[in-house]
Amino acid sequence: MDEPRPAVHGAKSAQRLLVGFFVRFMLLYAVLIMPWPAFVEGYADAYRYVMNGVARDLPLDHKIWLRPNPKAGAINDSQLMRGEGGSKAYAHPHSSRYPAYSTTAFLIALILATPTAWPHRLASLLWGLLILVQLLGLRMVITFLILDVDGPLPWQSAPPAKPTVFASPAGRASGSLWYVIATAIWALLMLRRLYTETIAARVKGG
Repeated sequence: MDEPRPAVHGAKSAQRLLVGFFVRFMLLYAVLIMPWPAFVEGYADAYRYVMNGVARDLPLDHKIWLRPNPKAGAINDSQLMRGEGGSKAYAHPHSSRYPAYSTTAFLIALILATPTAWPHRLASLLWGLLILVQLLGLRMVITFLILDVDGPLPWQSAPPAKPTVFASPAGRASGSLWYVIATAIWALLMLRRLYTETIAARVKGG
């Protein structure tokens, strides 16, 4: 009876590697998402603090800031405010979890689950989070700038009755887009090393 060829063993080994990656990813993502209620307030406070600092540094005509949502337990844990306060202030529901925390947890799970050398994983984690935070910050800058406009925006025929980020393409963008962005960051940082360091080596070596 012929002995199984090394390439066949290598292909099966690569398959097991990929299955292990998906299992580790799902477990890590579940672990990162599950304890959310335990530290929701602390994360939301930190998120509002950073984003309010971003708003203060922008040349805005109106005062724009994030505040805690007075309604306890709401999915949108914050309110995006425009105005000087009081009855004339406009409040827009806002969440620190979607897409900021959920996308960050998704990227962390992807990178840590990838079977490459740990130094590469940790370095990629640092770069990946840096890129993602910059993109999330850019999203908020665009939101702040749009909310600051009084008249109609380029894609509008007339100004909205109230300033709203949903009047913009950025505001209407699906939260699932941020998972695509996180996956693209992971692929940029990890796929080449994953192939050369593990998959190709196993297929070739058997």
